[in-house]
Amino acid sequence: MTMNAQGQTGGAPLKREESIEDQTSRLSHKKLLIIFCGLGSALFLSFLDTTSVTTALPKIASDIHAGQSITWVGTSYLVATTSFQLINGRLSDIFGRKALLMFSLAIFALGDLLCGFAKTPVQLYIFRAIAGIGGGGITNLAMIVMSDVTSLRERGKWQGYLAASIASGNSVGPFVGAALVQKASWRYVFWLPPPCAAICAIIIYLFIPLKPVSGNIREKLYKVDYLGSFLSMAGNIFLLVPISGGGSTFQWASAVVIGLLCAGGAFWALFVLVEWKFSKLPVLPLRLFTYRTTCLVFILNLFFGMVYYGNIYFLPIYYQKIRDFSELKSAALLLPLLIIQSFSGVINGQITMYTGGVKPQIIVGFCLWLIGSGLETTFSRTTSIGKIVGFLLIQGFGTGCCFQTTLVAAQAGAPGKDRAVVTGTRNFFRSMGGAYVVDLPSSLLRLTQLPTALPADIRDELLAGGSINLPDSVPADVAAGVYTAFEHGMHAVFLYYLPLIAICLVMSVFIKDYGLPDVMAEKAATVPAAVNEGAAGIATEAKSPTGLESGLTTRAASLREKSDTIDEDVIPPLQRHRGDEHV
Repeated sequence: MTMNAQGQTGGAPLKREESIEDQTSRLSHKKLLIIFCGLGSALFLSFLDTTSVTTALPKIASDIHAGQSITWVGTSYLVATTSFQLINGRLSDIFGRKALLMFSLAIFALGDLLCGFAKTPVQLYIFRAIAGIGGGGITNLAMIVMSDVTSLRERGKWQGYLAASIASGNSVGPFVGAALVQKASWRYVFWLPPPCAAICAIIIYLFIPLKPVSGNIREKLYKVDYLGSFLSMAGNIFLLVPISGGGSTFQWASAVVIGLLCAGGAFWALFVLVEWKFSKLPVLPLRLFTYRTTCLVFILNLFFGMVYYGNIYFLPIYYQKIRDFSELKSAALLLPLLIIQSFSGVINGQITMYTGGVKPQIIVGFCLWLIGSGLETTFSRTTSIGKIVGFLLIQGFGTGCCFQTTLVAAQAGAPGKDRAVVTGTRNFFRSMGGAYVVDLPSSLLRLTQLPTALPADIRDELLAGGSINLPDSVPADVAAGVYTAFEHGMHAVFLYYLPLIAICLVMSVFIKDYGLPDVMAEKAATVPAAVNEGAAGIATEAKSPTGLESGLTTRAASLREKSDTIDEDVIPPLQRHRGDEHV
């Protein structure tokens, strides 16, 4: 067995990477609250922007004559967000967290401002992609910064608070969008975020005390993995565009879709080769996939991203198309899922902090999520509002158990210096899941067998989207057949989620639950005291192999304290020396 440059055990050693600076710091509770206010506000704004725009799409499409291509408002944002999420983590290692977060806020505000002035659909889609670059950066950097300033044990609590900000933005957005469209103009949906982003940027710039990265701009630019960044973005774009537009904008069997998919696959193959053999500081270190828990979390996020974003997308379709609910009522009936998710995230963060573990919360969360998804398959035209709310509450609580705890598990399963790239890669896989999920269920709906007596023009309009508003000329039995057909199609969509969550539940059993260190207890000990007590502690704990490992782990963590700063992330790599985590 050999040990590689990063200190993990395994087979052949991997190539040595460029060094990066440690940007961790431990702050007082008061300063953490200030940081949370800045980061939480930025996340709230980013997700409020996404959901408020969704509500305004029908009015936007009408005003700028976008037709069915209006879906590219969401597609362009999603493609840009996902494409840049993977590289944001490494760029923050090179240029610093605060600098990149401020840049992301500026790009986000600029994109939204330009969207408000868009005159044509193409302009709107381009400007929305610009906003997506910033939005993806905000999501990544907020989570990375909060991980930098908290210990692994505290991290679950504070990441839970950030999850509450995300859920709050998702909840409020549809109502803000509807109100602005009705009382003012859809353009104010895009003009509202820029001044709010400016306020967030001021708070972050003035009050968040993050460590700057040393070195001049030339040294930093030299470290950037340009080829890997280009290949990853090109691979994402060439895959996501045909997947998002296949079956609607493009025919699946068309040369455009086939060509783009082949090009995307080729770019990703080249990306893996470059990251493996050539990059000195890779965007995505492939060794992350040799850590069992971290790799499992990446796959989990791909699968439950499909279900989570699928629900956000298809539940309003169920409400409006099957139940004939208004847009505002549809938004209100998403709140049970989102609000309980926020509450659950906060509660599970507290549990993580006080128990020092995450695996039980993850397993319980996926159990509840699976139960809720199973109950969701019973939704029909006659399901009572009480049952809908109750079933979504079960599912939402399970969702809140899994979101931030899996992030802590992924970070605990990899070296501390990879914290940023682990966070970015995890978010990337979750967004990719959301991108892939929308198409297959949409295809299921498009394959809905509508009554043959239905006129062709009405059939095409129904399959394109929107509520079922049939003219009076349609016979009653044909109208009933339309509702029944869409009910069966939506049932197939909800069934599609069940095996995905079942797979997540099975995979979560194999997650390694590291004991997260109690940083408050560790900070009470001084460095000299840790040195003096080291020999005695190791001797006492060396009565068994496990005890020896525990002693070495604890003393190593104590010796690495620097005044009031401790890097607890040294512990998981030392624990991996047993060889049960390296695959």
